[in-house]
Amino acid sequence: MLNTLITYITEKKIFTPQDRILLAISGGIDSVVLAHLLQQCPQLYKKMALAHCNFQLRGEDSNQDEVFVCALAKQYAVPYFVTRFDTYTLANTQKGSIQMIARQLRYDWFETLRQQEGYDYIATAHHQSDLTETVLLNLVRGTGIAGLHGIKEKQGKVIRPLLFASKSTVEKYATEQKLQWREDVSNQENKYYRNRLRNEVIPVLKGMNPNLDNTLVQSIEKISAVERFFEKSIEHIESRYLTEKEGAFFLDITSFEKVDEPLIVLFEILKKFNFSYAQTKDIYASLEQISGKQFLSFTHTLVKDRGQLVITPQKATNTSEQILIDDLEVGEVYRHDDLKLSLKRMRVTNDFKIPRNPQIACLDWKKLTLPLRIRPWQQGDWFKPLGMNQRKKLSDFLIDQKVPLNLKSQIYVVLSEDNIVWVVGFRIDNRFKISDNTTQVLIISPV
Repeated sequence: MLNTLITYITEKKIFTPQDRILLAISGGIDSVVLAHLLQQCPQLYKKMALAHCNFQLRGEDSNQDEVFVCALAKQYAVPYFVTRFDTYTLANTQKGSIQMIARQLRYDWFETLRQQEGYDYIATAHHQSDLTETVLLNLVRGTGIAGLHGIKEKQGKVIRPLLFASKSTVEKYATEQKLQWREDVSNQENKYYRNRLRNEVIPVLKGMNPNLDNTLVQSIEKISAVERFFEKSIEHIESRYLTEKEGAFFLDITSFEKVDEPLIVLFEILKKFNFSYAQTKDIYASLEQISGKQFLSFTHTLVKDRGQLVITPQKATNTSEQILIDDLEVGEVYRHDDLKLSLKRMRVTNDFKIPRNPQIACLDWKKLTLPLRIRPWQQGDWFKPLGMNQRKKLSDFLIDQKVPLNLKSQIYVVLSEDNIVWVVGFRIDNRFKISDNTTQVLIISPV
């Protein structure tokens, strides 16, 4: 098994002799076997340490797991790290099952520890049987192509050097080497989905196919190849039809509908914005309907606007006004971390030219009354757009400018007293424009 491990790590390029490995160890048979194997081949890495989480879920048994791991680290003469979590208390204050919360806690701690202590990878002891469980569990819960490849041998900073081995191979090695390990009796309880799958469902499937783990590994290799091909196709479609501007994404649906299998392609594009498959079906059905329909994921807003889908991050609304400048000093202001304006007052000289960029406001300083203020636009706002002497509702102006519904919340106005002097990024008010009598100007521009 040792030679197979060395070959697997080398061929898959899981890590190199220059890498420092942080091994996640519970004290159970799988992680004990991986620790025993790795400590026999120090030529494969620069340094190894053990990291153990005590979730305090099994009373004294949990504490004995910790004692066992500390003793094993001393036996192997490697550094070790231990942390404890009050998991029950956290489970009562957070959403999710105890298993899910514990998983998040340990991976967050492993990553923090990896960065603080200068390790390159976090190694876990997942094997082929874990892979089988994960794929079947994903199928039961519902999954796309990504869920069918199960666990990868290398994913970001997490590596799984034991994925070549079955559970029976691990158990055989532990017995032959006369290793000691800790038994987690909760693994026999069927109140958790994974345990029920492991203890009740998989034995039935292995009765039909004793070589189930290896069969799934071969299937996963083919599925992974299909996934890579599919991802490249999606990337090509995205590059043609999806554009980004100032944090908003625009999907051209007039051309997009020409692609093969548009529904599944649309889902693959939208899932990065956290839209579900069910939502994607509703969005796809709305493509032939009138503009303005809005859809929400927990992170983004999507609006159908004419021939495109407009996707924007959800942001907290803040209608409070903020002083932009209240004296003759030049200042800057931030709004919602996405708007920063610089101000510059200057004299008009013979060679002065008015900027033609709508992102820059050039205003007659003497027509302004301090303090200036900046705020999000509101229903009822009006101004006299440059070149016009009549009032125009800002809501109508934004419609004329074809600003999508979910981008309107990102429109700001600059005011002098109660008069809008500039719709930021679009147009100044005609009353504050530069004339032949202007001697000083205020230039406002984004930074």
